[in-house]
Amino acid sequence: MNMKKILSLLLALVLVLGMTACAAQNDPETTPAATVPETTAPAETESASLSKIVVYNSSLCTVLDAFGKTDTIVGAYGSLSEKYGVPECGKWNEVDVEAVIATGAEAIFGYAKYTTEEQISKLKEAGIECYFVELSDADTAAAEVAQLGELFGCQEKAKVFVDLYETYDALLKERLANVEQLTVYVEGTAKEPFKTANNTTAAHKLVAGAGLVNVYADNETAYPERNLEAVITAVPDVVVKLWGSSAVLDETLYNEYVAGLAGVAAVDNGKVIMLNNEVGTTAIGSIIGRLYVAKFAYPDVFADVDVDAIYEELCESFLGTGFSGSGAFAK
Repeated sequence: MNMKKILSLLLALVLVLGMTACAAQNDPETTPAATVPETTAPAETESASLSKIVVYNSSLCTVLDAFGKTDTIVGAYGSLSEKYGVPECGKWNEVDVEAVIATGAEAIFGYAKYTTEEQISKLKEAGIECYFVELSDADTAAAEVAQLGELFGCQEKAKVFVDLYETYDALLKERLANVEQLTVYVEGTAKEPFKTANNTTAAHKLVAGAGLVNVYADNETAYPERNLEAVITAVPDVVVKLWGSSAVLDETLYNEYVAGLAGVAAVDNGKVIMLNNEVGTTAIGSIIGRLYVAKFAYPDVFADVDVDAIYEELCESFLGTGFSGSGAFAK
């Protein structure tokens, strides 16, 4: 069965489940699946592709940029409405139905958790479909990008990402299958020091996908705050630190960060790696982050893998942004 048939079957199943998903109480960061309302049909060709949409999801815009389809955006929330010069249609988590209808849009792309059945019903009455392709989970990124390729008539462009993702996802799984797993302390982009992540978060999925065991995976709080003594006592083999996209990953930042981890064995052993959040926890970039972390943690297993080159391939062939340098730094 070819990819197109598989996608068609997948989308057909999604149609049936869409309305139920709208009521699901999932966090936007961890919502796993793309859902489409009951009567929505996927576009199969360029002529049938969506041409006027309202967006409530900045991650979607990354894909639209890659597709060259940002001109389809006729409405958005706050900062996105300013960026694209279109009418504001509520907040990222609050759909303004009347504003959406006024744009003449064919569809909205939002979050299932924050779109009520009443809102969906009103929009459908106005001939506007609701899509919840949330791009919040790296594990479903390939399927969601493929779905978006169908909806916007950009199947070939979508295939570029799907092929890259599936190739390196398979490589990671194959090579990590028999490694003796190391433990990791992962720290997110929060300004507060020692704020880590449990197994419901994107940061956890990053390190788990790189074959590491998160020492705080089972904590009841999504982002528990620890302290230096607790991290020293946990004795992680590796430390992974995420930084925002504006951070300059260099030796100066590295030295400043590890100075606050005095006594942690991983620091003494030179097992600290910093990542840009764009490759750390975004659905599109996380396959690159997993490769960076896996190669750092298990250098012998991934000795032949040039992660910078793979990242450059993603930037050049799919994102179209150009390669601006490595997404990670370690000593």
